[in-house]
Amino acid sequence: AAPPASVEPRAHARHDARRDDVAWENDRVAFRTYGAGLAALEPLLSSGVDAWTKRTSALVLDRWYEGGDYHTDHGEGADFYAVGPSLGAGGTAVWAGGRLWRAPNFSGHRIVADGPLRAVIETTHGPFAAAGAGATEVRRITIDAGRPTFRLESLFSAPDVEALRVATGVVDRAGLVASTGETGGWTWRSTWGPVDPTRGGHGHLGAAALARTDRLTDVLSADGHHLLVLDPPKNAPAVTYVATAWTAAGDVRDAEDWWALLDAEADRLAHPLRVSVDTRPLDARAALDAAAARIRPFLGRLADPEAIPRSLDADGSLDGSPSREWTSGFYPGTLWLLSEATGDAAFAEAARRWTTLIEPERLNGGTHDMGFKVYTSVGNALRLTGEAHDRDVLVEAADTLMTRFDPTVGAIRSWDWGRWAFPVIIDNMMNLELLYAATRITGDDRYAEAATRHAHTTLQHHFRSDGSSYHVVDYDPATGDVIGKQTWQGVSDGSAWARGQAWALHGYTMAFRESREPAFLTQARRVADFVLAHPRLPGDGVPFWDFDAPAIPDAPRDASAAAVLASGLIELAGFVPDERGRYLAAADHILASLSQDYLADSHLDEPFLLDHSTGSVPGAFEVDVPLVYADTYYVEALLRRLRLDEGRPALGTR
Repeated sequence: AAPPASVEPRAHARHDARRDDVAWENDRVAFRTYGAGLAALEPLLSSGVDAWTKRTSALVLDRWYEGGDYHTDHGEGADFYAVGPSLGAGGTAVWAGGRLWRAPNFSGHRIVADGPLRAVIETTHGPFAAAGAGATEVRRITIDAGRPTFRLESLFSAPDVEALRVATGVVDRAGLVASTGETGGWTWRSTWGPVDPTRGGHGHLGAAALARTDRLTDVLSADGHHLLVLDPPKNAPAVTYVATAWTAAGDVRDAEDWWALLDAEADRLAHPLRVSVDTRPLDARAALDAAAARIRPFLGRLADPEAIPRSLDADGSLDGSPSREWTSGFYPGTLWLLSEATGDAAFAEAARRWTTLIEPERLNGGTHDMGFKVYTSVGNALRLTGEAHDRDVLVEAADTLMTRFDPTVGAIRSWDWGRWAFPVIIDNMMNLELLYAATRITGDDRYAEAATRHAHTTLQHHFRSDGSSYHVVDYDPATGDVIGKQTWQGVSDGSAWARGQAWALHGYTMAFRESREPAFLTQARRVADFVLAHPRLPGDGVPFWDFDAPAIPDAPRDASAAAVLASGLIELAGFVPDERGRYLAAADHILASLSQDYLADSHLDEPFLLDHSTGSVPGAFEVDVPLVYADTYYVEALLRRLRLDEGRPALGTR
């Protein structure tokens, strides 16, 4: 959506296709970095940060790029900074063996947000050599209006390398003065000196990198740079900030002013603005107790293999499904989770009776939903009881699911019906957990390798530039080429079906947990940010069935999508320390809404917790009803949240 007319843009990001740059600016500073396409124009191999000196509060990137002559100051500033094959102003690199291992120019980029007050860019780099390993880098750049800084998150990874040490800093040049300071737990490393007159420059420029002091392992000058070396949190990006100031812009007059500015920025980082938002309180323990009390009267019900709870019929009676249906594993899965939440053996006994009915599905090669059916039921049984029989069932189920993996496509086939040649649906991400579990049980990497390859294939073809997911991607099984991208559940092929976004968020968070592939974590964050920032996400956090539903605000809601989102957000929060508070707050808000406004009628004589879920609007069935899988992910989310409250890892996090 366009910003309100009253909000003047003060932050901007763009990609310049002619030179393959991405650039970002606010009303004080501007920067750019280089893409692989630049090599076609000039042999500059650099992932460093180029600082553009500007002396106007106006946004200049578009005009300067379109004019082409941005190395000459026409009254607003220019590009006087020489980055070359270096970190430039605050770039990042792997530090190993006493030297920098820099990533090449970016090979992929995405404009995540473009103003009016914040711009966000993501770039991907590599693979490249780093101390004998093949490494990759994913960067997220965030610039806010009004500050002489931008935030840089750099996630480096390499196969079989537990952790990579990261360096940031500024390139050394003749005539520059290097200095270091520390304020409020943040250390800065900077240069100050005259702008290169051979490039038409004038005045003095300061450039600096800032990092948390408690993450630093060294502060030094080496390899042509003045550096800060840090250890990022495990499986999390290194977080640094970059600052510049030019005397011609009026922010600073001399070196003392520049150092004072850096101390002020460090102090601001040490004491960030805290904004409290009134959200609905969540008591996970009370909500779980209420869920257990709601289901307990049904524990003695006879386990019927043809009537496993799924939803309600139009007359309000139970809509049960046979074990071959994709939803069959959720009711026993919910019972296992409630047994864990309560410690009540009666839930485990009932869960086992219903789980036994699912076990024959381990040999059903006609479905991709093996994870939904077998892992949700038998997988939870194994996790809580450790019984060898459950291990055997899971491995057999994984073997059966592997028969649907096609190495040409690089994915597990979803349906065997319909108009598609080789359909893969976003829901299938959730079934990969079964394969990862099989590798843990057997030590056979084939299962995990197939799961990870499926996730990479889906990552490559299912997602749009805004982070949202298509529902169905159809492939040519002979070549692996994409035939089409469609929907079966959404408003249209190009719409964002709400539960599909939830499957993607939950699924890629799980895939990152199991594989530690940085791209999977990045995609989970992209989906989370797409959902949470969407202008059509209702205030209570429970989405409409499709974010593009034409009947909004009168379109049906989908509590099942909300429950899956909440559970995924809680696990995702554990992998992104700097976003932990935001993701947990969003999950708490969703769960509070579900536990207060979306509960099934207390007089309902069937074993359901939540109401107001939507199965399929295009299929005109299961609209605004209880759905068993909504209950499973609701209880899973509450249990994950409770474990965090008690200082334990979220359920499912190894």
